[in-house]
Amino acid sequence: MAWKQENRLRRSFILLRNYVSCFPVKFRDYVYFSSDQQQFSDQLFKRKLDSQALAQPPLKGSAAVNVLVEAIKHPGFTSEQLSGHLHKQGTKIKPEVILSFFAFYGIEKKTSDLK
Repeated sequence: MAWKQENRLRRSFILLRNYVSCFPVKFRDYVYFSSDQQQFSDQLFKRKLDSQALAQPPLKGSAAVNVLVEAIKHPGFTSEQLSGHLHKQGTKIKPEVILSFFAFYGIEKKTSDLK
């Protein structure tokens, strides 16, 4: 009985190691999967969906460029103000999407020490 348990754990570890190695270094975390085959399959499927969602930027193309340009032109705008300003220009983007776009690329508002 103990041998079967050890064998299942070893198999789970090997699958985990092979699975984790296919992700970029940015996404390599320690993830523990169940040794139960059905639960393992469900967990692996959910993990793949989560990683695919993280790999897709919230904005693409001209919409992303418009957000960046207007954010640079108007550094004091909040995401709601930026969304309203872009809406007046014909680009409809929700404030939540703007925030997730900045978070996805790690864009933060910083103040300049030089004046």
